[in-house]
Amino acid sequence: MSSAKSQTMGLIADKKGFKEIEVKRLDAVMRRVGWVESKNTPDAVQDGGGPGRGTYQFETGASTKSLKQRLKNFEKVYGFSGLSTKDREALEAGDVSKISEDGQDALVLIDWTMKTPHDELGELARGEYDPKYFWATFHWAGKKKDLPKKLDQWDREMADYERMGYGVR
Repeated sequence: MSSAKSQTMGLIADKKGFKEIEVKRLDAVMRRVGWVESKNTPDAVQDGGGPGRGTYQFETGASTKSLKQRLKNFEKVYGFSGLSTKDREALEAGDVSKISEDGQDALVLIDWTMKTPHDELGELARGEYDPKYFWATFHWAGKKKDLPKKLDQWDREMADYERMGYGVR
């Protein structure tokens, strides 16, 4: 059986007509977002005990509730998600850091797919939408006044990411 991530990515790719290179590009963006949020650490808990949890630092509370709703909506549109029973139970409990790495990857794809109102995910996959601004617009959940600092953080984190040999922008 294939992973939840690959099943979810496959559903999205089929529906949106992504080419193989676009799937790879989207996967690379996921790794970059995960790096900025947690250094790609699935069991990460936000510094200082804040609400962010997991690779992508989904917040507990209202954000987890929104994520649950997006999963339901995704499954209505796509018919399936591949998320395991165990990962669904962890999501229901509200702590994304308890969800498998594979499940978190599937959930971030689901979140982005259901959160973007137009074809922003397609634009991202085709290389037409800057990953930094996609992250700032559709993933990061901070206050608007903090955005300039967060965009600077993205740049610093990507410099480290590349210096460590994880990829080329």
